[in-house]
Amino acid sequence: MNYKPFPLHKLKGILSVVFSCIKLQQNSSQILYFLSQLSLYSISVNLDQNPSSFISMTQELLTLRLKNLQESIHNLTDLIRELRNNRDLLDDTTQSLYKKQLEQQIKSREETLAAYQKEYQEIQAQLDQLSSPSKPMPPKPKTPNIAELFNLLDDAFNDGDLQTFCMKYFEKVYNNFALGQSKNARIQALLDYCKQHLEYDKLLHQIKEERPAMYQVYQARLFT
Repeated sequence: MNYKPFPLHKLKGILSVVFSCIKLQQNSSQILYFLSQLSLYSISVNLDQNPSSFISMTQELLTLRLKNLQESIHNLTDLIRELRNNRDLLDDTTQSLYKKQLEQQIKSREETLAAYQKEYQEIQAQLDQLSSPSKPMPPKPKTPNIAELFNLLDDAFNDGDLQTFCMKYFEKVYNNFALGQSKNARIQALLDYCKQHLEYDKLLHQIKEERPAMYQVYQARLFT
C-alpha cells in the first residue's frame, strides 16, 4: 500500500499530545529520544520516506493515552463523589474549616477532571483524523521526452510558422525572440519557458490542434 506524506499541519497538532503520552509511559526512553532529536524539517523527510511507521506509532501512543485518561477520569469521578459525600456529612457550625478544605479539594479535582475530559476529546478527534482515509493526490503532470518534443516542433513548423505559433499561444516567448535568431534557438527558448512555467501540457495541446498529423507521428514517442 502506498502512503502519501503525512501533512505537517496534522503533525503539529498531535506532537504535544504525543510527547505528553510518551513521558507518562514506562520504557519509552528510546522513542522519546528519537522524537526529541527531530526538527519539523527532518520529521517531514522521514514521513516522506516512510510515513506509515510514524503514523502507526502515533496511533498506538494516542490510544494508550486514551486508556490512561479513561482510568484517570473514572478514578477522579469516584474521588469527587466521595469528597462530596464527606462534605455533606459535616456540620456547618463545628466543622466549617474542614468542610471548606474539602470544598477546595473538590474544586481542584473538578478542574483536573475537566482538563482530562478536554484532552480526551482532543485525542479522540486526532485519532479520528489519523484513521480517516486520505484523499488521493492528483497525478503529477507527465514530462515529455524533450528530444522528441524538440524534433516534433522542428518538423511541424518552419521558422515563420514557429514564430506565428509562439505569438498566438506563448506571447512572452515570442516577445523575447531576437532578430536573426536561429530556429533551433527559438525552439529551445520555447521549451525552456514551458519547463519553467510547467506548460508542457499546453504546448502539446496546441501542437496537436495546429499540426494534428505530425503530432500523431510523434505521439507514441513523446512519453517513452
